[in-house]
Amino acid sequence: MRKLLALGLLILLSSAQAQTILPGGSSAPPTNVQRFTALASLTSATYVCQINGCTTIGSGYGATATGTLTLTTNGGKFVCSTYPVLTVTSTAGGAITTGAATVTTAGSCTVMGGTVDEVWTAGGGLSAGTGALAALTWTATAQTYTPTVGMQYVMAYAAGGGGQGGGGASVASGTATSGGAGGGGGSMNPCFISAAQIGASKTVTIGLGGRSGGNPGVTASSAGSIGQAGGVTTLGSLCKGLNGGAGFNGINAATAAGGGAGGGSGQGGGNGSSGSPGSGGGIGGGNGGAASAATSGVYLGAGGGGGGSTATGAPSAAGTAATGGTGGGGGGGVTSGNSAGVGGGSGSQLGIFLLSGASGGASAGLSGSAGTNPVAPLPNAECGIGGGAGAGNLTTLVAGNGAAGALCSGGGGGGSVVNGTGSAPGFGGPGGDGVLDVVEFF
Repeated sequence: MRKLLALGLLILLSSAQAQTILPGGSSAPPTNVQRFTALASLTSATYVCQINGCTTIGSGYGATATGTLTLTTNGGKFVCSTYPVLTVTSTAGGAITTGAATVTTAGSCTVMGGTVDEVWTAGGGLSAGTGALAALTWTATAQTYTPTVGMQYVMAYAAGGGGQGGGGASVASGTATSGGAGGGGGSMNPCFISAAQIGASKTVTIGLGGRSGGNPGVTASSAGSIGQAGGVTTLGSLCKGLNGGAGFNGINAATAAGGGAGGGSGQGGGNGSSGSPGSGGGIGGGNGGAASAATSGVYLGAGGGGGGSTATGAPSAAGTAATGGTGGGGGGGVTSGNSAGVGGGSGSQLGIFLLSGASGGASAGLSGSAGTNPVAPLPNAECGIGGGAGAGNLTTLVAGNGAAGALCSGGGGGGSVVNGTGSAPGFGGPGGDGVLDVVEFF
């Protein structure tokens, strides 16, 4: 009999419209959840090098030809109903010239990977070459929340996008340098809203994770570029989930790179800078790291700060979070004695799902591990963990790339490298996109 009663209660609770039985026999109103995830189109593309001294991208595209490159899914790292298309021209040697490309088709995408995830299919007058990479700039597409008939009020849980990690530097032999710092996690803010405040509908914009910066430095003795801060998630003007800040790039000097800060209540996280961490956003957002460890989000939905990278090439620890996004790891640099630093891991999430942080590149040249999302997320606990960072490397070798953060978490920083023929610093990992849950009560 006891098993039958338990089974009956389970069936009731499994229905989105079922009433929840409270102590004493009373019941809560039935609920329904509408979830909004990222939706974006491509607005610009600039082809970028990774290898020191390069002026063209890829090879085998045909001599002096004009044609199209169409983004592919690459194992689900990009998911689009219409995939973006670029129009480009190849050089006499069959490579793509660096610089801006024309966006022919903007596309409509729900999953957008980072630069190192790109795979392009050639068409038109181009041959089937390989190796093209571009820094893609995405614009969030507005969506609409329309209440279910009979809704009385909602609890909205808005999480902002995580910040991107910074790109690694190319450094002269014998000069200490930091790696790229990690991005900060976005905050998850809860909002109680009445049916009258919602009205017939409200516009929803999901904040995208930062992913349009964080490029490596590819000329001799040059810094990388700073990552991009995450975007803000909004439900009209009634609820906001705030962004994580960007991690600073690897610096060709004995100066720490500052990690991006976590978003808080009322303000997004600040970007890291040379020698200084980003300041935590509003109330509760964690500070980024620099020479010392990042701090954690100090209330339930606040984001943790991204890990910094010290002047001796070693990363500082990333910040943790409860149900907000965690910080990404700081990248490995190079010491003045030409020893390469490992990549830092991201912060753990200490909330309902107790997610461990993603690992960084454990030895020279290795990339970090991507952040993970909860297996069965619930409203108000959907954020994941940040990405691990890339390790540094030495002359003529490739440094590790920072990994992507999971939902609303920071990306890892790229590793730095001693410049030389064929040497390649690492890219900063993209931040995780935001998310919005609207829990309707009837």
